[in-house]
Amino acid sequence: MAQLVTKRRVLSQTSLNLLRECGRCFWTQMRVGVKRPSGPIPTVNIRLDRILKSAWDAFAAKGVLPPYAAPFIEGAPISPDLAPWYESETGLWLSGRLDAAVSIAGIVVPVDHKARGYPPNQIHEAYVLQLDVYELLLAGNGYPTGGYGLLVYHVLEGPEHPDIGLHGLPLAIAVEAVATDVERAKGWLCVARQVLDLEDPPDPAPSCEFCAWARSAGAA
Repeated sequence: MAQLVTKRRVLSQTSLNLLRECGRCFWTQMRVGVKRPSGPIPTVNIRLDRILKSAWDAFAAKGVLPPYAAPFIEGAPISPDLAPWYESETGLWLSGRLDAAVSIAGIVVPVDHKARGYPPNQIHEAYVLQLDVYELLLAGNGYPTGGYGLLVYHVLEGPEHPDIGLHGLPLAIAVEAVATDVERAKGWLCVARQVLDLEDPPDPAPSCEFCAWARSAGAA
């Protein structure tokens, strides 16, 4: 029987989103310690995310919203101190770190930045689960919550072939309020408990390209 690698069994929105995508990949990572291979990382997005977070943090330290966010978001920025939260029913810990948060009329709203090349057509399931987890962590740490989070999209806009070269390309800001549900996050913790208790890995998700490749290569 494979042994659980993490001693405290600490999960995060990242590991729960892995579970949402494929129970087999989740089990293999948590029980065996073998992580799903990662593809090329869009370093431009990562760099932009860091710049935006640094800008937010610099203004938040002064108690004000960044100029780019002020027209779209109410309230004042805060930096909640989120300790890992223990779920007694499953015996699992949940941890996470917010991109940002704002205090609006006495409640704390999680905020997450997303850098994109094009405006989103719909809210991705991974973003919803991410905000669910943040809401649960806030509530578990005693912060009053309002049942929603904010996605702040930073979208590169402008003509496909600008005459100005690569300088001065603007970023459009779009803010999307997303309904959150702590019970939905707890539900995923219950699913995680069930999968972690399996002695053998579950069947792969039909849509998991990684498991499909492993099967074709004879690795699973």
